[in-house]
Amino acid sequence: MQVSDAIDDYLETLRCTRRPRTLEAATQILGEFGAHFGTHKLTDLTRRDLLTYLDGLGKGGNSKRTLANKYVRICAMLRHHGIVVTKAGDRPTFTKRLPQVYDDADLKRFFAACDPRQRVFFNTLLMTGLREGEAQYLEWGDLENGMSVHVQPHPGFEPKTHEERRIPIPAVLRNMLQSMPRRPGRLVFPTRMGSPDYHMLRTCKRIAARAGFNKDDWGLHKFRKTFCTSLLRSGMDLRTVMSLMGHSNIATTMRYLRPIEAEQLHGRVDAIWGGPVGGTTEALPAPIPVFANPEPKARSMPAPVPSPLASIPAPTPDASNLLWERNVGTRKRPAQAVYAEPIRECKVDKEPMPSVPPSIPQATHPIAPVSARWTIPPRPSRCRDLTQKEMMIVDCVAQGMKNKEIAGQLGTTEQVVKNYLRKVFDKLGVRDRMELVLQHHRLLDTDAAPPLSEPRAAGVLQTAEGF
Repeated sequence: MQVSDAIDDYLETLRCTRRPRTLEAATQILGEFGAHFGTHKLTDLTRRDLLTYLDGLGKGGNSKRTLANKYVRICAMLRHHGIVVTKAGDRPTFTKRLPQVYDDADLKRFFAACDPRQRVFFNTLLMTGLREGEAQYLEWGDLENGMSVHVQPHPGFEPKTHEERRIPIPAVLRNMLQSMPRRPGRLVFPTRMGSPDYHMLRTCKRIAARAGFNKDDWGLHKFRKTFCTSLLRSGMDLRTVMSLMGHSNIATTMRYLRPIEAEQLHGRVDAIWGGPVGGTTEALPAPIPVFANPEPKARSMPAPVPSPLASIPAPTPDASNLLWERNVGTRKRPAQAVYAEPIRECKVDKEPMPSVPPSIPQATHPIAPVSARWTIPPRPSRCRDLTQKEMMIVDCVAQGMKNKEIAGQLGTTEQVVKNYLRKVFDKLGVRDRMELVLQHHRLLDTDAAPPLSEPRAAGVLQTAEGF
C-alpha cells in the first residue's frame, strides 16, 4: 500500500468517527505529508524519514508546537495501519505558554470598534464562554426565558463532549439580546440569509485590526479563556467552572486559567501577611526563628482546686504498690502516682463510673513505658501457612531491609516483593510492617523484640500502603 492510499483510508475513517474540525485539520497535515511521501510504500517509511521531514518543516518556519501537532497526527495515521516507527522522546518539545486572556482596557477598545450586532455577539462569547460552533448554531429556543443558555445538539451540530449544559445569562447580556433585531430563521447570530455564519473568526480579526491591535493576537477561543479566568477570580469554585465550561475533567479547565498578574499578586500577599491595610502600615509580627532553640520559659502553676474526692481515704501502700506493679511492671513507683482503685469506688451524681476492662492499664504515669499504655494483643501463630520464600522475605523485613534491597537479595523485582508482602499480610492478619516484625518475633517464640537500630527502624516503620 502506498502512503497516499493509506492517508485516504485514514481520512475516510475520521470522516465517519470524528468532528468536521478534526477532519479538516488532519486533511491539511496529511495532505502535506502525502505530497512528500505519496509514492513511497507505507512499509518502507523509517524513523529517520519522519524525523528528517519534521526537521525540514522546522527550518521552513513551522513552530515547535505546530511540529508537535503534525507529529501526533502522522503517527496516528501510521498506527491506524499497524506501523510504529518512532521511539519515546521523538515528539518535538515546546515551551508551554501561560493562557492568554483579554484585559479590560483591550476589550473596551475592541468593543468600541464593533457595530451593534457584533458587540452583542462578542459579549455573548465573553459572558457565556460558548465555543465557536456552539455560537454558530445557537437558536432562540436555547435561550430559556432569557435566563440561561441551553447548549444542546441541533441538525448538523453536536456538542463537543456530547453533553448538554446550561449557562446563566447576565442581566446586561439579556437586555442586549432582547434589543438586537432578529434575522430570518431560528439562529441567534446567522448571516443575512439565515444560515450559520462561518466567518466569525475573520470578523474578529478585522475588528482587532480596526481597533489598532495585532490581528494575530485575537481569536474567538480567547474570549472563552477570559470567561473561565474571570469566573475563578470572582471566587467561583473550580467544579462549577468546569461544569459551565463543558469540560470532562478539571485538568482541562486548569489549562484555561491564567494566574493573576504580578501587581495584583503582590497586593494580595501583602494583605495576607500584614501589608498596608486601609492606607496605614501595620507593624508586622516579629519573625519566628526557624533553627533557634530558645530556653523554655518558667510557667506559673495554677492554684490547686479542691477535689470532691479529697474525702476518700488513700489506699494502703501495699495495695498501691501491687497496683503499680500490675500496670507498669517492676518500675519503682513515684511518690505522686495516680491510683485507679479509689476512683472506681467513688460515686458522682449517684451513678457509678464505668469499670475499665482489665486488659487496659488502670493508671498511666507520665514516665510509664509504652507497653503500659499500648499493648498489641497476641495473635495466633501461623508460621506453617507461610512458604519458604515468604519466610525469607519476612526475615529480611525484620532486619530493616527495604523492598528494593530485598529484591536484590532474592534476585527478583521490587513488584514481586510487594506481591509477596500482600500475601503475608493477609495470612498473618497484620496491617503494616511494624506488626509483621512483632508477629515474626512471636513466631520465633521470642519474649521481647530486640531494640531497633536507626536504619532498621526506618525500614520497619513503612506502612502497608508502601509495603
